Amino acid sequence: MNRHLYRPTFSCLVLFVFFSASIPFACATSAATTTTLTVSSGGSAVTTVTSGNVVTLTAAVSSNSAKVTVGQVNFCDASVTYCTDIHLLGTAQLTSAGTAVLKFLPPPGSHSYKAVFTGTKTMATSASTTSALSVTGPGPSVTSLTSTGQAGNWTLSATVGGNGTTSPTGTVSILNASANNTVIATGTLTGGGGGGFIRMGELSGLFAEQPAVIGDFNGDGFLDVAGIVSSPSGVFATVMLGDGTGNFAAATGTDLGSQVGSVVAEADFNGDGILDLAVGGQSTVTILQGNGDGTFKQGQTLTFSANISSLVAADFNGDGIPDLAFLSPSLSRVLVYFGNGDGTFTASTLAPPSTASNTSAMVEGDFNGDGIADLAVSGETLEVFLGNGDGTFASAITNTQSGGFITGCDFNGDGNLDLAVANAPASVAILLGDGHGDFSTATDVEIGGALGAEFVDAPTYIACGDFNGDGKTDLIINDPIGQGSISAVAYGNGDGTFGGFSVFTNGIASVVTAGDFNSDGLSDLVTQDFPFMSVAQASSVTFNGISVTPGSGAQQVVASYPGDSNYRGGASQAVFLQAAQGTPTVSVTASAASVTQGVSVVLTATVGGSGVVPTGSIIFYDGSGVLGTVKLNSAGIATYSASSLALGTNSITASYGGDTNYVAATSPAMAVTVTAPGSTASTVTVKPASTTVAAGQTLAVSITVSGAAGGATPTGSVNLATGSYSSWQPLSGGTASFTLPAGTLTSGANTLTASYPGDPVYAAGTATATVTVPLVLVAIPAPPSVTPGASTTATATFSAGTNYQGTLNLTCALTTSPTGAQSLPTCTMNPTSVAIATGDTGTSTLTVKTTAASTSSLRLPSRDNPWRIAGGGTVLALLLTCGISSRRRRWISMLALLAVFSVVAAIGCGGGSSSTGSTGSPGTTAGSYVFTVTGTDASNASITATTTVTVTVQ
Repeated sequence: MNRHLYRPTFSCLVLFVFFSASIPFACATSAATTTTLTVSSGGSAVTTVTSGNVVTLTAAVSSNSAKVTVGQVNFCDASVTYCTDIHLLGTAQLTSAGTAVLKFLPPPGSHSYKAVFTGTKTMATSASTTSALSVTGPGPSVTSLTSTGQAGNWTLSATVGGNGTTSPTGTVSILNASANNTVIATGTLTGGGGGGFIRMGELSGLFAEQPAVIGDFNGDGFLDVAGIVSSPSGVFATVMLGDGTGNFAAATGTDLGSQVGSVVAEADFNGDGILDLAVGGQSTVTILQGNGDGTFKQGQTLTFSANISSLVAADFNGDGIPDLAFLSPSLSRVLVYFGNGDGTFTASTLAPPSTASNTSAMVEGDFNGDGIADLAVSGETLEVFLGNGDGTFASAITNTQSGGFITGCDFNGDGNLDLAVANAPASVAILLGDGHGDFSTATDVEIGGALGAEFVDAPTYIACGDFNGDGKTDLIINDPIGQGSISAVAYGNGDGTFGGFSVFTNGIASVVTAGDFNSDGLSDLVTQDFPFMSVAQASSVTFNGISVTPGSGAQQVVASYPGDSNYRGGASQAVFLQAAQGTPTVSVTASAASVTQGVSVVLTATVGGSGVVPTGSIIFYDGSGVLGTVKLNSAGIATYSASSLALGTNSITASYGGDTNYVAATSPAMAVTVTAPGSTASTVTVKPASTTVAAGQTLAVSITVSGAAGGATPTGSVNLATGSYSSWQPLSGGTASFTLPAGTLTSGANTLTASYPGDPVYAAGTATATVTVPLVLVAIPAPPSVTPGASTTATATFSAGTNYQGTLNLTCALTTSPTGAQSLPTCTMNPTSVAIATGDTGTSTLTVKTTAASTSSLRLPSRDNPWRIAGGGTVLALLLTCGISSRRRRWISMLALLAVFSVVAAIGCGGGSSSTGSTGSPGTTAGSYVFTVTGTDASNASITATTTVTVTVQ
């Protein structure tokens, strides 16, 4: 969506001819179109709304019942004859839905609107019927707040204005926005009468290069401003989002690219219903595609062989898609790029318009009423290039008028586009268009008398608008070189002449852009530094002696107006008030009120205030001697460890030097007593939780101080030191606990030294212990118990410290067995070597095998065992009878009988004898077996890692 209310370019004027009897695009080759207009609010069609509600105008364009999806629609004030400048509400691009949408906040009163489709090469123009809208209720007001004075004694001036016949009445309250809108003061509005301009909040030096462009970039129905910002880090395009009351805030993520140049144009380049930007001016132009929330994503970048001084967007080839035209003074020509409808552009291969030398500015508009965009170029002469509708232009129509910045509006109300050209100090040339592309002899607008004396150079920027609400086009004329960079308003008479002037010298900076930013029906201004709201009536109130809570820093205050029967309420922009310096509270504490000589005591200073946290530094004193200076942290606290306090009572104070929010102050004195140690011997013991730890691990250490048997328990503090580590802890029951942070201990042997400085009873004492940090540490969890004959495994993990990397060859051995154990278990490592990087680990599997118990039986030879012999013969005999026919069995029977006798005989002769026995191996004896696993560095055998693991055999 695109909105150009009172924009200083000519695109707002191309549609005035569509209110006349003839429509240029309605020719034999253009299909007829139908445009309809719907007025809605809150999703429902309306004919009446309450003031302050956003209204949506939706235009639908069709041709033979088919949607038209390409082209522009102008939304116009239908109560006037021509849809020019101040009577053009805005312009929107048709989308794929066949609709164009404009959201805006209408002023109170009775209105009528019309939508006009501008047409394309293939689609004729058409206009909707008129839609009426009544806006009821109080109108909008604008509230401004300014401050003078100094911290603790501010003078605030609040002004409330509006577009009505009476001045705003009632009260204004000053609220502290930094303290939950606490009411600081309330006053009654007085005065009233004449209108003028009310300055709103600062815009932080925006739009310092060329006039900004306006439009609804985040789709909320309120006009926003986009422009170019110069800074030490580059040139940026940025967007300020309007809130509908005249105040602006920077859009989130408004950094739209550095080094983009000094000119900007806006249009919906990709047909999605969201405004986009084209920014450039050096040798490139970058397309920034709108996201619909005031932010943009970077699109195509166009590159040129020369810088450009002016950039305009319009449909030059009649396809309904916005194109771009760039004025290049160094090339003395205009460069035209055709829009593709997707946010990209293609350079025209057609002959571009050639311009005269020393050109400075360009503007587009329909100067001959044919519905085709034309161009006017200002320089040593005025050149007008009439568009042919295909992206080419006719030869220049030259006017002898010279000048700089150029803009255009319909100054005499005839529907033809006129021009205003800055040409001399305190003078603007007005050229009235004849509707055919030519212009009458210039008539100068002379800002005479004392006002003219303030314009020391030709006006730099000019903008059109209706600043007094009379329905006639006025001019705002700016001179950034004048006294304080001034602007003057020339009020139009409606016939091309101007009859009254207002001048502003109160800080109005250079760039000027006009639009109705608070939706009261009057044109307002945006300058480089401030927005200014036009008002017809205004009242004010002054607050003297205003202050905010001392010590609270810079506080944001606003003027809040609740409204009256004629005007709605509102709040001003925020103004920062610096609070007077407060008196802080300073206190100092010590970690102990009494210490033994040589023991450090930690001093803590706390500085509090009535508002923001105090900043700065603390100086700790022992009497008049300086102990040290420490900076306050974010909580207003500073600590200092004093280890050299003298014997006796020391008077400790903390002195705060103050900052911009608080005065200097000193804490009350605090006594710290230092005593000499006693004479009774003390015994100090230091015990680490482990004497071997891996690199990078923490280590718990306890220190115990004992005295004479049956004597008092030692008191005071002890110190633990190793390497660069040193820490004090108080004794509790003669014991203190420490935790060495990870990384404190280094590879190899580390000596821990415990030092006790003594107390009034016991003398000082020391003790040491050694903790080793091996280069490589091996750890093996106990494997599951095992039964004889089975195996069990465990994973050995080798951890390298910060000073080791290499390969370890691995071995394992059984080093302890139960007494008398048999069938001892065996062990293996897989793999048998591991490579480890610094700080990394390697693993190998330890396997332990056991032996199961086994037994076997031994039978002696039979030899002369008669039973065996007889049995064998009998069996043999029986077998021989098998398979013999019955006729042959008689003699066989005799053999069987013989076998029986043999058996009996064998028995009778005495039996033989046989014997049996058993042999085997015992299984692994139950009990605990200890295995030692060793890793030896492959290059340096002195580097080893060893551990033991116990395996239980059940």
